[in-house]
Amino acid sequence: ARSPVFAAMFEHEMEERKRNRVDITDVDHEVLREMLRFIYTDRAPNLDKMADDLLAAAD
Repeated sequence: ARSPVFAAMFEHEMEERKRNRVDITDVDHEVLREMLRFIYTDRAPNLDKMADDLLAAAD
């Protein structure tokens, strides 16, 4: 995982590792998709449309 947060979830005995799934409920799915796209591709084609939401999600 390119995200150290996601990596930690799956490297340690956390619920996410046991279920092999991460539930994220406090971020809109389109914002999360764009955030993951940036993490894994270094591209954010919708940055101009959702910059504020992406900054909030990154916090």
